[in-house]
Amino acid sequence: MAKPRGKSWDKSHIAYEVNYLQGILQGAGGLLDAAQNQQLKDLLKESGAVVQKHLDLAKTIQQKLGS
Repeated sequence: MAKPRGKSWDKSHIAYEVNYLQGILQGAGGLLDAAQNQQLKDLLKESGAVVQKHLDLAKTIQQKLGS
């Protein structure tokens, strides 16, 4: 089966990724507020920083695509 290609698909895919990553950060923020265990809080903070970097990159790609 052929993979979808083209600028329209690229724009749709990056919009999905941006929304998905924003949702992860929002959910993690709620978990961080509720977490009682310091190790869990540290892990959520570290993971959130990685997800934020991915989100920043996705937004940069989105801007380049003109979305």
